[in-house]
Order: sequence, then structure tokens, then C-alpha cells
Amino acid sequence: MGAWELLLVGVVMLLGLCGVLVPGVPGAWLVWAAVLWWTLQDPNGLAWGVLVGATLVLLAAQAVRWQLPPRRL
Repeated sequence: MGAWELLLVGVVMLLGLCGVLVPGVPGAWLVWAAVLWWTLQDPNGLAWGVLVGATLVLLAAQAVRWQLPPRRL
């Protein structure tokens, strides 16, 4: 993977991290998609481990979110 591709993956991750703070933007999914893209472009053990870890964290966060009561405005 070249420097430009790594930079693009980093920018998508940064947008995803900023998107977590903005309502309506799927920030966690953007970060996961960037990790998936990095893993598919540079398949090695570390990349797959990071993808599995990111997937587990995302699924755990979704499970916790479903267990919480809905927010009231």
C-alpha cells in the first residue's frame, strides 16, 4: 500500500472519529470501513487482527446502545 492510500485511509478514519461527535453521521461505520479497506489492501496478520478487534468493539457498542433506554428530548 502506497503513501497516498495510507493517507486516504487515515483521512477517512479521522472523518469517522469526528463523525462520532456529530449526530446523524455514521462515524463508527466510517472508521470500520477504513480499517476494512486497509486490511483488504494490505492483508497481513496485524491488519486482520485490527479488523477483528474493530469489529468486536463496534458490535459491542451496538449491543450496549440497544440495551440503553431511548433518549428523550
